[in-house]
Amino acid sequence: MIPLRVKLSLAPLVRRFGLPTYQRYMGAVLRASGATVANAQWLSSRAYYDPGPDVLLDIEDGVVVSNDVRLLTHDYSLANVARELGHIGEGESLHYRRRIRLERNSFIGMAATILPGVTVGAGSIVGAGSVVTRDVPPRSIVAGNPARVIADADDYYQRRRADQVHERREKND
Repeated sequence: MIPLRVKLSLAPLVRRFGLPTYQRYMGAVLRASGATVANAQWLSSRAYYDPGPDVLLDIEDGVVVSNDVRLLTHDYSLANVARELGHIGEGESLHYRRRIRLERNSFIGMAATILPGVTVGAGSIVGAGSVVTRDVPPRSIVAGNPARVIADADDYYQRRRADQVHERREKND
């Protein structure tokens, strides 16, 4: 079996065949590793999709996962503490594994970290560099470490709309 990191390292080569091919490739790689992936808008090959026996990710339609994002579905840190306290022995492990769910049209900004068990609600934005430790409500903007709600998506849209450039792309599949 080819490791996930090797498959992801091939993505820049696949990207040369066009965006639709790249999107299909990234979805297929993650699905083959155990993730549930719908029709995501962008899944960066430079993001860290936590490997393991299976990739505990649910990614819905329209999701964007930017470069250098870390989607962590496990935590082994308590094992060292438990071993030091004598609760488990050498060769034993204690770990926490939980599924991450990225709901439709959510946007995960560059270098954000999503911790195990988090759901990012539909239409939400996670700011660049944020560390998300709790569920993100639908249609909200979160930022910081730990991430906190800083705006409602509707209010944020109204404030920022005038600064945006509206483009319409033709679909070439």
